[in-house]
Amino acid sequence: EPETGREPLERAKARLDTLGLYPEPVRIERVRVVVAPAFFRLPWLRRFDGYAAWNTILLRRADGPGSDDLLCHELCHVWQMQHRPVRLDGHPAPHRPLPGRDGAAFRCV
Repeated sequence: EPETGREPLERAKARLDTLGLYPEPVRIERVRVVVAPAFFRLPWLRRFDGYAAWNTILLRRADGPGSDDLLCHELCHVWQMQHRPVRLDGHPAPHRPLPGRDGAAFRCV
């Protein structure tokens, strides 16, 4: 039976809080997790099972093997955006220095 509520997101946050990759812990108060299988039918998104867009995490499925790891990975991208916003062209926003945390999303799993 799939979990409801914020428990999976809070578990993912607890995992990230142990890493200390950024000066402040990830903030999840405004983060929404949406299960949207249709989103992943778009040709350029078919290879993904999760996608983070600012304070929204989109998942292909609600649960399954590795779902906690996937949610933690996507929440790490939210954390990165909270500390290192990017422009639409993929370059870092000019008003924030780069902290040198490339690959941080993979360290949570």
